[in-house]
Amino acid sequence: VFGNILRSRADSLSSGWSTLLLVHSAAAGDREEVLVSAAFEVSPWGGVTVEAPVRSGSMLEFGLGPVTRHTQFQSGANTRSPTDAFGERVVGPIDYPDSWSSVLAGDEALIPWVRNERNLHRYANGVEVQYCHRCTFRPWADTGQAHSVTVSVVTSDQSVQTRDASSQDGLTWQLPIDGADAYIAAGGIRDAFGNTNRQCVDLIGQQCDQLPASGGIAVSR
Repeated sequence: VFGNILRSRADSLSSGWSTLLLVHSAAAGDREEVLVSAAFEVSPWGGVTVEAPVRSGSMLEFGLGPVTRHTQFQSGANTRSPTDAFGERVVGPIDYPDSWSSVLAGDEALIPWVRNERNLHRYANGVEVQYCHRCTFRPWADTGQAHSVTVSVVTSDQSVQTRDASSQDGLTWQLPIDGADAYIAAGGIRDAFGNTNRQCVDLIGQQCDQLPASGGIAVSR
């Protein structure tokens, strides 16, 4: 059994794809059978978060997430005996989801082959690599970094200015700020693939819950 994805529009990730999943099977002998799914859209992920915003003097500093801590691993590729003997491993930022939301929530996948089980492979010279062999049908990126972060700053006269945060290492972001509130509006964080933050995030003060619905939903720090 193997599958193909047909894209009717694939000019960019940010525009979304209208797709069909074709599953081919040779189980019926020499006659090939094709199962065609209903069309579905592939669009950018909106789960980028902000980690530990801190104001120090005139500088605002924060990290991005999510950052995930894993303690259970399968040893190698073909085992079904999870162990915590390897200790904790921190993944991120930005830790992309390993599988579909329903699978991550613990629900049984519609196709039982899919399992949310990370595998830890250890090689010579102390090299180790984490995989999630059966989280998806095809490999996808495990982690990434933001390409740009735009911060909305509320000044003393209540006007809003947008300023670009900067980062030297892609991990810690910062920008100079005066005595004002600051937040990242929905869509203000972007990685190289168009993934973003679906929700507004407060950095200083509580501005997100005062924005119209299109401005995002407030999330806790």
